[in-house]
Amino acid sequence: MRLDFSGGRALVTGAGKGIGRGTVKALHALGAAVIAVSRTNTDLVSLSEQCPGIETVCVDLGDWEATERALGSVGPVDLLVNNAATLQMQPFLEVTKDVFDRTFNVNLRSVVQVSQIVARGLIQRGVPGSIVNVSSMVAHVTFPNLAVYSSTKGAMTTLTKVMAAELGPYKVGMGGGTWGTEAGGHRRSGLGRRWGAQAPGRRWGAGLRDGNGRQRARRGLRPTQGSGQGVSDGLSARASSAGVGGGAQGLWGRASSTC
Repeated sequence: MRLDFSGGRALVTGAGKGIGRGTVKALHALGAAVIAVSRTNTDLVSLSEQCPGIETVCVDLGDWEATERALGSVGPVDLLVNNAATLQMQPFLEVTKDVFDRTFNVNLRSVVQVSQIVARGLIQRGVPGSIVNVSSMVAHVTFPNLAVYSSTKGAMTTLTKVMAAELGPYKVGMGGGTWGTEAGGHRRSGLGRRWGAQAPGRRWGAGLRDGNGRQRARRGLRPTQGSGQGVSDGLSARASSAGVGGGAQGLWGRASSTC
C-alpha cells in the first residue's frame, strides 16, 4: 500500500546531503509539507529547487541557543526525522575536547532538543505523531578511530528506547533506523580512504566479518553503493508506522549512497 503523508508536516534534520536529503525528497513526493534543516544554505537552495514548496531552516544544530531561535516556534510538526550528524576520525588517545563536544552536541544533544520541541507540540495539540532517530551500524560494530562518533550512535540507540517508554503513553511513536556509513554520504567524503590511511592493512568494513558483525551483514547492513531510494523510503515508512500506538520500532537497512 502506498504511503500518503498528505496533510502532515515533517521536519528532517541533516537535510542537505545523504539520507536526510533523500528522506526530504521521499516525504515531499508522498505529499508531506516538509521542513528541511541544514547548516549549509547552498544545499538547502538546491534542495528547494528539486522539491518546490518545502520550508528550509539554515541552522547549526550544535548551537543550542541558535537552534531554539530557529525551531522553537516552528509550528506543528507531525513527523520528525533526527538525521543530522558530524563525524571526525581521531584515535582514542588523541581525542580532543573540541571534537568530543562538537560531535556529542550535534549527534546527540540536538536530538534531545529538537525532539523536545516536536514532542511538546504534539502533546499540547493532543495528536499522535512519530519521531525517527537515525543511528549507524557503528553503534553495534565498531572500528578504530571512531570512538566518539560510535559513542554518540550507541547513546542514540539507548535514548530512542527511553524516549519510546516516556512518549509512548502520549501516542508519540519512536522509530530507529540503523544504516551503514555509505548511506550518509561518508563514501563521498572519503571516509574509506581515511580509514585505510589510519588503519593500514585493514579493509574498510572488515569489522563486519567478526562475530555478530557477520549476522548483521547478512541482514543487509553491509555498506553498498546504490541510489539510496530504499533507505529514504524505509525511513518514510518507519515515520508512518512509528506514530501508531506509540512504542519503539527498529529498522535495519541496507546502506547506500544518496544524492
